[in-house]
Amino acid sequence: YDVLTNFAANPAAKAYAKRLRASGRFPLARQQLNLYRCFIERGLQMLRDGGALSFVVPATLLTDAAAAPLRQALLLEHAADVFEVHAESSRAFAGVTQAAVVFRARKSAGQSAAIRVGQGPSPRPSPRRGEGNMALGGGEPPCPTIRLEALRSLSPDLPIPCARPEDWTLLEWLAEHAPRRFAEIAEGFVGEVDQTV
Repeated sequence: YDVLTNFAANPAAKAYAKRLRASGRFPLARQQLNLYRCFIERGLQMLRDGGALSFVVPATLLTDAAAAPLRQALLLEHAADVFEVHAESSRAFAGVTQAAVVFRARKSAGQSAAIRVGQGPSPRPSPRRGEGNMALGGGEPPCPTIRLEALRSLSPDLPIPCARPEDWTLLEWLAEHAPRRFAEIAEGFVGEVDQTV
């Protein structure tokens, strides 16, 4: 973590980023090079068919425009199905001052039919009896199951907003009856804790 904290100010790290771009290993890193996205992309490349991975990464994966190619790959080419969001204000991880998301994806030739998005910090990944799936629990409100088609109707970038089940019911109704783009009905934001000194 300490190495990544000072990455932008480190000349050797900048040279490393240039080598990463030139390597051709990260075709989804079309805009900004971000190591967490490269890490996910490399993980997917290394998995065997049917293999699964789970990562804790910045929550910008869910709505950031620069993460759209990776999000599209996770949802359209692989079977990402569970996203657990830990708000910045929850301080779920000591010393980390940004929102995080825990997600699971399975390498497959198919796509996600639907995803579940839950809010932390108390839910923790745990296997469901007989399924071996990540489940969101811990007494939090139920997390909505979101159809991939509903996400697609909001934006080709497939943003994954963190919303309550009743909010998703409304979003799906809008997607079906009064098609709108994500930016017209919701707002994605990065950062919620003011660290201004």
